[in-house]
Amino acid sequence: MSSIVIPNIFSPNGDCINDSFEIISTGMLDLNCEIFNRWGEQIFESLDVNIGWDGYYRGKLCQQDVYVWKVYLKLNNGKEFTKAGDVTLLR
Repeated sequence: MSSIVIPNIFSPNGDCINDSFEIISTGMLDLNCEIFNRWGEQIFESLDVNIGWDGYYRGKLCQQDVYVWKVYLKLNNGKEFTKAGDVTLLR
């Protein structure tokens, strides 16, 4: 059985607690995670299940705000999901 956890808040402040936005799942085989700012500009994309968004865009820490994410994932049980939501970046 696979489970998926997608956080709704993170704080990239270097304290090693919730410093990145990561999709957590047991049995995740494939992932495409995209992050967009409030103007719809894609500011992050990862195709690696081990790499989350660190809150940076073009070398600078993004402002505290709400960002939209889209996730496409495939689990080892054959199920595929497309999900979207938002995450709050706290500074």
